[in-house]
Amino acid sequence: MVEQLRLQKVFLLAGVNNVSRWNYEKTIEERYGLLLQRLNEIGCEVYVRSILIVREPSKVRNEHILKANEIIEKLADKYDMIYIDIAAGFKDAEGYMNKDLTKDGIHLNKFGYSVWVEQG
Repeated sequence: MVEQLRLQKVFLLAGVNNVSRWNYEKTIEERYGLLLQRLNEIGCEVYVRSILIVREPSKVRNEHILKANEIIEKLADKYDMIYIDIAAGFKDAEGYMNKDLTKDGIHLNKFGYSVWVEQG
């Protein structure tokens, strides 16, 4: 199905929901790896964005997000894709997601998405 879309460029940001699950490292490696493999096979240019940090307390922990981002960066490198670490532009002084950029501590609000677009 993906092949029928004739994609030229893909900007990918996914995975925060998987980080909250047990055994997230294996899940990220397998599922993200499969997705990047498929995109690589169809020959489109892929820009892989890091998972954004969250406001804690949350069901998702930032230390797990950082580990997941390491895995994702290695997978992007394996398939010769461009990895973009955008998390830094969303952090406040304490290292959590800036409260002005989120509606619930995990997902971006309208202003957060404008910053996301600016990050490229």
